[in-house]
Amino acid sequence: MKRNSFNIIIFIHLIILLLYYFLHTSFIIENIINYSISFFKNFFPVSFLLNIIIFLLLDYEFIPILSFIPNISTSFLLFIFSFFSGFPTGSKMVCEFLKKGYCSKDEANSYLYFSHFPNPFFILGVVSPIINNYLYTIYLYLSLILSNYILYFFFSKKKRYSIIKPSFHNNFSISLNNSIQKSFSIILLVYGISLYFYIISILYHSFFPSNSYFYVLINGFFDLTNGVISSVVVKERVIRALLILSFLSFGTISIHMQTSSILKEEGLSYSYYLKGRIISLLLSILFFLLLVSIPASKIIFGFCRIT
Repeated sequence: MKRNSFNIIIFIHLIILLLYYFLHTSFIIENIINYSISFFKNFFPVSFLLNIIIFLLLDYEFIPILSFIPNISTSFLLFIFSFFSGFPTGSKMVCEFLKKGYCSKDEANSYLYFSHFPNPFFILGVVSPIINNYLYTIYLYLSLILSNYILYFFFSKKKRYSIIKPSFHNNFSISLNNSIQKSFSIILLVYGISLYFYIISILYHSFFPSNSYFYVLINGFFDLTNGVISSVVVKERVIRALLILSFLSFGTISIHMQTSSILKEEGLSYSYYLKGRIISLLLSILFFLLLVSIPASKIIFGFCRIT
């Protein structure tokens, strides 16, 4: 019964969307073009090549090579790979680790708690100019890293180590071709789902003024890039940074759907990922507020003493 009710809601939603498209065709097309330009300007450049490099490293069995370092766990290597790859590629990395036999299914599910990182180039290239405060950007990024590290500390399966020996029999041209296809696959998945929810979000824009908090929240609920960019209307930098931090730590509905579809390919549980995002959201906000409340001079002085 619940399933039928859900299907009816989806059906009504699609009919409304279809009617809106027919009644405002030129408006929808214009928004699709604008969003596509923004997506390929802000997301594609920072993700495509980086994903290719990471998939090449995996294909050339870089994990077994690194595993020769004493006392380094597979979970920590996944943590590092996720840090550089960004989401939803982090979840794709978990699936790749499982397929290559670097971890068990139970371990792979535990990795979903801490494999959600924003692309570092997205932070530098998109988030930082919008926050327009270098210190707040550092606080935001540090809060995300700390929250994920705590999740790694409590939920990772550190007892297992990668003991698979690298074969070094890979053909570079084949590996490069496979890496490009995987990278394009992720980019297209992100673009398609994000565009779909962006179109839904513009349906709400006629009901709320473009300078309201609710306008930013609606954008951030549906799509990360649009949510981050639209937060520029928020004048208070701390609140602007908190909104962006919330979008990044929890993830938008489009990111959750992207991740869910990726995890289903390997039969991994989305619930682990969802619980990780809820905990990460609470921890990252707490860390950010603590860092903001501490004078910058004390942080710099403390860092200098450590180094």
